[in-house]
Amino acid sequence: MVTNRKIYILEPYFRNSDIMVEQLVVLERKVKKSFQLAREDITSLGNSISKLYEQIEKLSAEQQTLADQLKAVKDMKQQKAQKTTYFLGSKETKKFHMPECVFAKNIKKGSKILFPTKNKAISKGYAPCVCLKR
Repeated sequence: MVTNRKIYILEPYFRNSDIMVEQLVVLERKVKKSFQLAREDITSLGNSISKLYEQIEKLSAEQQTLADQLKAVKDMKQQKAQKTTYFLGSKETKKFHMPECVFAKNIKKGSKILFPTKNKAISKGYAPCVCLKR
C-alpha cells in the first residue's frame, strides 16, 4: 500500500488528482498480488523438482539393482554353458538336449547320440530342446 509520504512526493505531479492516487494504490496492490502468486508458483515448482529428484534417485537405484540381477543371470547362463561339454540327441525325436535335461534322461539307450557342440547337432538336422532356448 502507498504510504502518505509516497503520496506526498507524488502529489505535485498529479496536482491533487485523487483518481490518479487511487489508481496507483490499485496498481500497487495488483503488483504485490502478482509477486505473491509468482512466489507461490516458484515454491511449488521447487517442491515438484525436489520430488522429481527423489524419483530419479529411486529409479537409478532400481536400475542398478536390475543391472546387477541381469549380470548375475548372464553369468549363471555362461557358467551353465561352460559346464556342458557335450549334448545328447535322440534319433527318434531328432532333438538334442543338455545332459542334465529331464528329456535327455528319458532317451532310450539305442536312440542316444552324442554331439560335441550345438552347431554339430544342428548341422546333422537336430533341433534344440527348450532347455537350450532358455
